[in-house]
This record gives sequence, structure tokens and C-alpha cells, in this order.
Amino acid sequence: MLRFRVCETTSLSIFLTVGEKTAQHLEENLAGLGVSLSRCGQVLDFGCGAGRTSRWLMARFPDVHFSGCDVDADAIAWCQKNLPGADFRTNNSVPPTSFPGVAFDLVYAISVFTHLSLEHQGLWMAELHRLLKPGGLLLFTVHGESAWQSLPPNKQEKIQREGFLFETSTKLRGIVPQGYHTAYHNESGVLRILGDSFHLLTYNAGGMGYHDVVIAQAVK
Repeated sequence: MLRFRVCETTSLSIFLTVGEKTAQHLEENLAGLGVSLSRCGQVLDFGCGAGRTSRWLMARFPDVHFSGCDVDADAIAWCQKNLPGADFRTNNSVPPTSFPGVAFDLVYAISVFTHLSLEHQGLWMAELHRLLKPGGLLLFTVHGESAWQSLPPNKQEKIQREGFLFETSTKLRGIVPQGYHTAYHNESGVLRILGDSFHLLTYNAGGMGYHDVVIAQAVK
């Protein structure tokens, strides 16, 4: 079931509640920079799944044009059927997407970079930069210190030293792609994947509950 793939439960109430709360957190983090979604004409939900977040934002901002993409073809088919008025597309596990370049004012990726290998993070960061307009905003979440402080000391030290840790799970092996397991960052690791293509505007620890929120601006 589509809901289970996103939040590991089939509960409709949990799915909707988490989606609504995530949309609120997203708005609040943007507002902290003086940015309103109402002024973002073209918005992409990267890794949209079954529209858990975008459905709430679409209802709240009817004048904004929303798009979404995901590797889950079933989820995209559901969105295309049940969330009219947006442009939902399937993408492969590696870039590019089928969207034209320089198309979006805002791209957000909730619980996506929390799962990608370092190689895939670099590939997708380059693609999202391609999709953004000059000065466009990228908002994404990472597993920061609140997530990795329960890891063994040697793994915490690796994150502090290198800024990044990618953990594969034997339980998930063969179920999810090899480049999609669990990723942990600190702020220096985030700066590493942003590179010269983005300017970091804010790193908000705990900005989305268990996840830290990163907002960066595309440099063109």
C-alpha cells in the first residue's frame, strides 16, 4: 500500500496528520527567511510519494503551480488521478528528470537526502540546481545530530570528522535500491554536497522534528 511505503503504517489518519504537519513546518521554515510560498510561482516536490505534503500546500496556495516527482510509479499514478491541477512525473533513481531546466522558484525534498548515498546526493544536487531558476530556493531535510547521537561512538566520530555517514541495512537489502538506505549529516557535510552551486541560507536543527532543515539558494 502506498501509505505504508511512505510512513511504514497503513493508518490514513497518521498519513494525513504527518503530511499536514510537514506542510506547516515547511511554511514556518521559509517564513523564518521572510519567504512566503504564495510568492513562489513554480514549486517542485522532489520525492513527493503519494502527495502526503503537496496535497496540503496545493489546497492552501491555489495560485501556485505545483509539480511532483518520485521513483514510485504507483504513487505518481495515484497523484495524477487524485490530485488534479499539478504536474506529477515519474523519475529514475538517477538524473535527469523530464522537467525543463530553470523552471522552479522552489524545490523541496522531505526525507529524501536522509536516504541517499553520497554519490546519489551529488548527482541529485546537480539536477536540482539545473531545475531551479537563478536565486531559486532549495529546502531539504537531513538526519542531523538529534538522529545520529544514538549511534555508536565510532560512527558519531566519523560523522563529526567527515560530515557524512551512509548506513545500509541488511533488513532492507534487496527491497530498496543499494543507494537508498539511511544517511546522516552534520552542517559541514551539508556544505560539502551543496558545493559552489548553492549558497547556504539556514541550517535549522530540529526544524522538522526528527529532521534538520536546510535552505539554500541556487547560484547561477
